[in-house]
Amino acid sequence: MNTRLLMMMHVKVGTLLNIGAVPHGTRRTAPLSGGTFEGPRLRGTIMSGSADWQLLRSDGVLEMDLRFTSGPTTARSSR
Repeated sequence: MNTRLLMMMHVKVGTLLNIGAVPHGTRRTAPLSGGTFEGPRLRGTIMSGSADWQLLRSDGVLEMDLRFTSGPTTARSSR
């Protein structure tokens, strides 16, 4: 498998909210109040209201599910 950079993100993370116990661990969210992303072929802004939904599993593994709304993006030509 070949991989390459898609984008780098810089986000403003708010206070972590512990939702509580669920069958596989502890559910929590971290609100994102904005930020930017940029990569070889795309760039844009991260809108307020986005969040990182997390599951802290009982085995200590943290599963992250980043859900964000993007602002204006610009396609770049391939190099």
